Amino acid sequence: MRVIINADDLGMSEPVNAAIFGMLSAGRITSATIMANGPAVDAAIREAKDYPDASFGVHLNLTQFAPRSTPRGLGPLLDPSGRFGDAMRSASWSLPLLSAMVEELSAQIGYVRDHGIRISHLDSHHHIHTIPVMFPVLKRLQMRFGIRKVRISWNYYANGRWPSPALLRKKRLFNAAIARLYRTRTTDGFADLFAFLDNARARTVGCETFEIMVHPGADEREDQTAMSRWEDEIPFPVMFMNYHDL
Repeated sequence: MRVIINADDLGMSEPVNAAIFGMLSAGRITSATIMANGPAVDAAIREAKDYPDASFGVHLNLTQFAPRSTPRGLGPLLDPSGRFGDAMRSASWSLPLLSAMVEELSAQIGYVRDHGIRISHLDSHHHIHTIPVMFPVLKRLQMRFGIRKVRISWNYYANGRWPSPALLRKKRLFNAAIARLYRTRTTDGFADLFAFLDNARARTVGCETFEIMVHPGADEREDQTAMSRWEDEIPFPVMFMNYHDL
């Protein structure tokens, strides 16, 4: 199995940056996604250029920190201080709001690209790109920037935590649509490290390619910052790759 280990939230803070680059240096992750409106994004972009063997994507963000674009039209997503909050999944959708999202996320992608990063793929903070109403926004961004690789919707779960069969069917349809509309390359499987290891030990991972999501430096996810050789504990071999290799 070929496995991408992607660290989310690069650019969120200096401690997160340090943890991610430490794991890149140690060979424990192979890819990271840059939060273009994060407080530590400029430092992240500068240091990312020292890792030519890794892939760096954009971590689309409409749920935290201030917008990178002029916030006109983004009002339903902003708190009184003008920063993104938790309104994403409860907002009243409208064409002006969706257009504003396209412009804000374009500003985020453009910021990373214009600072010299070769963008490998797209994913998102709090998985906003997998909200069904966001699908046309995602495809507009892909076509505007020529990005042909995207993280799929979560489709492997730890034992006892699997969603309903109806939701799994919806996820399969969504993931197929990501791949087929504006032809896009994706991994076959996606989950966090805990769910991947649970399925790997049970030999229930039926994939040729898999993306494992980790959050180095996050206080509540210290297990994902550890540099243990988990690949030695599963009953089949894996080969690490990055999104450029996909």
